[in-house]
Amino acid sequence: KHKTSMLQDLEAGRSLEIDALLGSVIELGKITETPTPCLNTVFALTKYLDENVQASKGSLALPSVSGY
Repeated sequence: KHKTSMLQDLEAGRSLEIDALLGSVIELGKITETPTPCLNTVFALTKYLDENVQASKGSLALPSVSGY
């Protein structure tokens, strides 16, 4: 089964290539004055995930949510 390079990086605890893959497209949107609200959201969530994985030294541990 094929895994994307970003998923492989995530599973290995490596930093994700967020700026190269998403940031560049968002930048093109700014240059051409094209709104990219969905990409902005995906970028923010992916950056949050990457920061948490890096802070936990490569472990993918999602925070628990009480009440669920």
